[in-house]
Amino acid sequence: MPFCPKCGTEYQDGSKFCAKCGANLDGSVAPVPINQKPGFFQEILDTRDVTSTMDANDINAGKAMTILAYCAVLAYILVTWLLGDFFAVIVLAGLLVAPCIAAKKSGFVKYHLSMIFPAILAVMVVRAVEGSIAAFFYNLISNPVYDYISNYVGMVRTETVIGTIVAWVIHIIFMAIPVLVLVAGLINSANGKAKELPLIGRFKMIFEK
Repeated sequence: MPFCPKCGTEYQDGSKFCAKCGANLDGSVAPVPINQKPGFFQEILDTRDVTSTMDANDINAGKAMTILAYCAVLAYILVTWLLGDFFAVIVLAGLLVAPCIAAKKSGFVKYHLSMIFPAILAVMVVRAVEGSIAAFFYNLISNPVYDYISNYVGMVRTETVIGTIVAWVIHIIFMAIPVLVLVAGLINSANGKAKELPLIGRFKMIFEK
């Protein structure tokens, strides 16, 4: 019996396509593979969509508030890097006031807020973890005692620069995932979709009801 030239699987004479890989065996057009599993990222992004259960007018009315809510969390992440946690919390709370008020009348806003608040907690946890790891490597590379002496005499040590760069790289790597998740939610809300957030969408709060 002949074998597939692509994967080496044995096939019956007269077969047009390989049963294993779908390779063309007789020169005709190969069929579109069926039952193909989605890719890793596609599977993560393909979350539950309940847009059809919501009123179109409610979605249009609440879309701006959901966008503002996602921007509030993204602003929180940015301000923590620039000004610290205290000012970041003030910015976050200030930007979330209007969406929380709107959620009393909008099911679409409630749905997104039910995922945004767990996302905020997740961001805080990630920040605490990555902050500890970044500080560990910074202190490992740049000895704090030597840093104090260098600052006192007005010098900048190479180890200090390297330690700072490593710390920022750690910040960026760890916070990239929360940022991408929030951007996915921002895109969903801007498109008027009620879809779960990737990774954390199932951990909703009571705002959905």
